Amino acid sequence: MTSTAAFDPFNPSWNGTADLRNHLESDPDVESELVRDTNSYETEDPDETVAIVIAPDEPYTGADAKRVRSFVDEGGTLVVFENVGAEGNALLEAVDADARVDGRLLRDEQHYYRGPKMPIATGVANHSITADVEQLTLNHGTAVNPGSNETTELVTTSSIASLEGDGGDTGNPPSPSSGSAGADTSTHR
Repeated sequence: MTSTAAFDPFNPSWNGTADLRNHLESDPDVESELVRDTNSYETEDPDETVAIVIAPDEPYTGADAKRVRSFVDEGGTLVVFENVGAEGNALLEAVDADARVDGRLLRDEQHYYRGPKMPIATGVANHSITADVEQLTLNHGTAVNPGSNETTELVTTSSIASLEGDGGDTGNPPSPSSGSAGADTSTHR
């Protein structure tokens, strides 16, 4: 089965997540399951589960939001990949996470791959999650506003990077905690 939909786990192209799905499925230390229903959050052990939500395009409301919130409250780890929409931030708010995605396009006029809209983040923290990572290329990325002093920044862009303004012009540089990929180390992950 293949797909051409952006971020689809069965899309093998550059804009798909088939490589991520294949990597997880081939790791003997990982049990992976593709779920499309939040009822699964009630049956898995939160302390041993990482839920990855990729580019949500519909809101998590009512019972769905409550299931995800309960999963996080009970120790589950939630990773949200946002795709320049409001649903990722709404999900982060629903689970009471501090972090929010800015949404404006991040650019770097000096450190990039193929163009300034694909900045290369070379500020990689010494952390188990980033072991063996020297840099990360962001494809039309944005800044993560951690909203908490308890956040550990894992990857940051250069000081040259900036967020585009409303008129398409390059805006002011992101604050030191923006333009980064981070892990919220507070009780809500």
